[in-house]
Amino acid sequence: MNDTVTPIDAERHVLSAMLTSLNAVWEVTATMRVSDMGEPRHETIAQAIYDLATSDEIVGPIAVTSELERRGELNRIGGPAYLFTLDGFTPTPANAAFYAAIVHDTAKRRRAGVAAEQIRQAVTDKTLDVDDVLDRARAVLEQAVHDTVVGQDPDPQAELLEALESVGTAAIGYPSRFHDLNEHMHGFQPGALYVIGARPGVGKSAVALQLATDLAKN
Repeated sequence: MNDTVTPIDAERHVLSAMLTSLNAVWEVTATMRVSDMGEPRHETIAQAIYDLATSDEIVGPIAVTSELERRGELNRIGGPAYLFTLDGFTPTPANAAFYAAIVHDTAKRRRAGVAAEQIRQAVTDKTLDVDDVLDRARAVLEQAVHDTVVGQDPDPQAELLEALESVGTAAIGYPSRFHDLNEHMHGFQPGALYVIGARPGVGKSAVALQLATDLAKN
């Protein structure tokens, strides 16, 4: 992170560039998420700008003011006066990606801190057993990582179907005692990683032991 620019000023530079240049809007959204903004009103403004840009509408202080007023959010962000303080805040929109990277890095650190605190709370919660703590920690970390991804979110179900189709029915691996599972997965493939996920206390460990026994026999 650039220590000479505060995160809040980096957000203002980003918004100023987005209000000035449509190209800056695309550069910014290719570098960071709108939700990376730490200041709530900045996120609101950035979302309005992005929505206008993707609708092929004019982007600028007047247009964004009208859009925020239409949404009933104009007073919440400080009114038109605040928008016009952002206009011209950055010397040139050419630096939009640079400031967006600072905002994105700050957001990643912020989310990591939140995840760490949630994990700490789970660890100190005596009502949870160790498996529950690990499950919660894994879920928290996965969500934190997911929230830092810039661009179109992947479709897990589509990716899974594509992966299964690429395996094909001819690629038969090691079978287990679970016949329906064998039919859907075509057996277990050597060297592959498989993850068993379910709510706590429903028998994940028992299923894993049964699968391990079946695979060891093969």
